[in-house]
Amino acid sequence: MPENGSKVPQIGTLDRSNSLPPIHLFAVATAILVGTALLTSACSNTKDSTDTNTPKSVIYKSETKENLELLERAKELLKTDKQKEAKQVIEKMLANDPNSANAHHCLAYIYFLANEQDKAITEYTRAIEINPQQADSWHARGEAYMEKKSFEQAAIDYSKALLINPAYHTWYRRSCAYLEQGFYEKAIADANQSIALNPKYSPPYLIKVSAEHKLGLKIEAEADLQKVKSLKVTNGYELGLRSDFLWEDSDPEAAAKDYTAIIDSLPKNSGWFYRRARCYLALEKPKEAHADFDLANKYEPNNDWYKDWNDTVDDLEYDLGHRAKTPAQQWAIACSSQLSATNGFGLHSLSGQALTEENKLAAAESMEEGWRITSRADLLTQLHYLNSEGGHDSLWQSYLRIKRGELRPEKVDHVARDVLRGDFKERMAVVDQYGDALGDRGLGAWDLCRYIYLVRRGYLLGLVSEKEAYRLMLPIAIKIQQKYSSWEQMNEEYLIGRKFWSYKEWKEGIDKSNRITKLLLTQKTSPWVTLPWKTKLHE
Repeated sequence: MPENGSKVPQIGTLDRSNSLPPIHLFAVATAILVGTALLTSACSNTKDSTDTNTPKSVIYKSETKENLELLERAKELLKTDKQKEAKQVIEKMLANDPNSANAHHCLAYIYFLANEQDKAITEYTRAIEINPQQADSWHARGEAYMEKKSFEQAAIDYSKALLINPAYHTWYRRSCAYLEQGFYEKAIADANQSIALNPKYSPPYLIKVSAEHKLGLKIEAEADLQKVKSLKVTNGYELGLRSDFLWEDSDPEAAAKDYTAIIDSLPKNSGWFYRRARCYLALEKPKEAHADFDLANKYEPNNDWYKDWNDTVDDLEYDLGHRAKTPAQQWAIACSSQLSATNGFGLHSLSGQALTEENKLAAAESMEEGWRITSRADLLTQLHYLNSEGGHDSLWQSYLRIKRGELRPEKVDHVARDVLRGDFKERMAVVDQYGDALGDRGLGAWDLCRYIYLVRRGYLLGLVSEKEAYRLMLPIAIKIQQKYSSWEQMNEEYLIGRKFWSYKEWKEGIDKSNRITKLLLTQKTSPWVTLPWKTKLHE
């Protein structure tokens, strides 16, 4: 049975965002810094010319006076985002001297900015052939490979650049390439090299936190996270990286502060208003979110996008304005928080979103497709299934008996079907891992939390009344409270149930699930923070 009855998971109230770009996608910003610095250093035509943010640029061959003037002109054009005109100037340089490494590098940079990475790589390669001692060209070609997700080749090029000039930001970029390949120890080692050269440069700390999380080094990751938060960052590129990382790390309050700092310097960039608005949604500040979405749309109009986000804010306002009346009712609703946030619904009201026809239509479609529920009778049947021997807990118990040698897989219809579908090994692996720890509780959290979620969806569709909804939910909430000792335990075992239900869906969604979990356990307005586990449920 599908987990959530949603064709495409929507943005959660606490997680109202599409995933932000991973760190490596900020290569464009890095390459802009590197490329512009190369233009600057090349114009000087001196072997020791350098920029504080980039490697030393070694000029292999003196440029003519005319080409130096053209290079300076190209640099000025690129500063004002006139790439087409800059390309024409660089082509004049190449007409004067086809073997100008600087011209080939700068042409590659223009292709890079246009996201024509194959052409960029060709030109960077030509620049390297002419001047193999130009560290910038090796580094910049690595950036192009990063954009193509050719992380192994990118690491090779960064390594070449490091042999010529071990610059701190090249150590950082190679750590990014290693992180993408799953080489977490190497990523940490390179990040440490970058930090040793420039302790105030924040991006390598973010790489360390990511790698340490992957290695299960929670103490080290938390220490590095606190370090990166403490750094005084004013550079727009670093602020962008840190703010997006903090958002992904479920700290919307800190992320919003960094976004504000960026907006102060870029007051007409719609993207930063959009990002900050999502923080305000996570912080359940609809008024501020509305204002930022208005500004984002003002500077980059998009009617479809704007309507969708306004509807999202309207749903949040409804959810906050129609909270359940009693602590017991609020507690029952909170049991469905993980699934509700995953699918884009609120955590405080019975319906989780405004009772609009548009919302009802979307809910009806997802309930039919995901749960085969089209009527009140269908809903009640499905609820009985989840609260009886028909839920996933029943299948879990069969697997436990197989694990103990009490049953053979072919003797149980559902298990036999799992064998035919190729799901048996993955599900048995979950049972082997968690069976003993879960004990008699089995997959109760998975079935019962979804039960409450379905009642809420049923209320939105008018399949049950408000009074009936709470009459159905409260006994289940009491059962949940008796089975588990905390919101953390209930959630942990719910996610184990999700893993048993579909290993593929669990694996693809685990980062989002973990993010939502952290938000639910830490945000001041979260019901898991405001409602004690031992809240009195008998009314």
